[in-house]
Amino acid sequence: IGGLVLGRLADRFGRKLAVVVSMAGMLIATAGQGCLPTRSCCGEGAGRFGTALLFVFRAMQGLSAGGEVGCIATYFAETAPRGSLARGLASTVVCGMGGFVLASGVVELTLLTLGPDRMMLWAWRLPFLISLPPALVSLWGRRRLGESTEFLEMAEQAQHTSEPEGTQRPRPAQSNPPGDATADGSGAKDAGKGQLARAFWRDHGLTAAVGFGCSCAGANALYFGIWAAHRAVQGGLTESQGLLVSMLTMATLSGTIAAWAYVYDTYGASDPLVGLILGCTGLAVGSGPAFAALAAWPGNMLVAVVFLSGFFGVVSGLALGPLYLLITEIFPTEIRVLGFGLTFNLAYSYVGGTAALVAQALDSYSPVAPGLYAAGVGALSAAVAVLARCLRARGKLPSHLTSAKAPAEAGHGANSVRSAVVCAGAV
Repeated sequence: IGGLVLGRLADRFGRKLAVVVSMAGMLIATAGQGCLPTRSCCGEGAGRFGTALLFVFRAMQGLSAGGEVGCIATYFAETAPRGSLARGLASTVVCGMGGFVLASGVVELTLLTLGPDRMMLWAWRLPFLISLPPALVSLWGRRRLGESTEFLEMAEQAQHTSEPEGTQRPRPAQSNPPGDATADGSGAKDAGKGQLARAFWRDHGLTAAVGFGCSCAGANALYFGIWAAHRAVQGGLTESQGLLVSMLTMATLSGTIAAWAYVYDTYGASDPLVGLILGCTGLAVGSGPAFAALAAWPGNMLVAVVFLSGFFGVVSGLALGPLYLLITEIFPTEIRVLGFGLTFNLAYSYVGGTAALVAQALDSYSPVAPGLYAAGVGALSAAVAVLARCLRARGKLPSHLTSAKAPAEAGHGANSVRSAVVCAGAV
């Protein structure tokens, strides 16, 4: 939902406004949770009020986080120069994973320092409140960012298109995707939400289906790896060993994404689908044997590191790394963030979000069954990626992003990428 709401906001009023709104919502929700009244400190009535506020803050946090990804990825994609496009987008993934690891470390350190009793009584507030200073810095930095050049050009083009017909100058948000029935500006304000939705699926339904299908393997693999580390602890690893395996998996995944981005930018690769096909095929071929090895040697630290942190981390990185570039380039500027929310976010919600539940249910039948499920999702995304390559070869899935980037924008893009690090730091 956050991807749809903030995606629409970003496409209508600009990327800068959307990233500021998402950060403000995240800041209020996170700090607010650290200030909630509880029964133990404020009585029964205040505790009930605090519980109600918790639901509100969690919903706000989810909306902000859901809209954050597409807005940040689009801003990076539209402001990065040619030679840093993949690295700029990869930094959002790497920073996001680093944020999860750092947050987990803060919680663990607080628990070890103050003990479980104080943690349950009052110290649970500290991780929420500690996030306030960096969030304020990020909000300050986002307010100082310039608007995306591509968005400004799209808004100017929409103005020139509408002015000869004597229509009122539309806000940047009211530009329509190519092929829309209201693309000439007439009746744009009268088009209802149902008409806009039908126009989107009519003109971009195939693109959205490709984006969703390609995103399934990466979304599933990311959360599957987290579940697998937890399953390894149940199989005999200690808690500290399981935490180490999980951190090594994240490190391998992040390193693979960074390496892919470097190769893409340095050697002039032309299509992110190549890396995606390799990663998804690796998941399809190797997930079953990997989980079979984990089942054959439960509690073996070396096996867990080799097959989870090593193999699974590498193929998951290849399945996840190219996605940000692929999704941002297959949608035109006018609907780019909304398209991101309708593909990437939905895959992460419905495929990635249910990965642990599905894996746990399959594990009760056979310890190899979760690996076969991961292989099946990888095969699905690999097949969709191959189909996308065929569509691209026939001109039915063009790249709207890289072809629109002009060399003259490189200087502006470099400055934007440096300043946009402020955005990625809060993911």
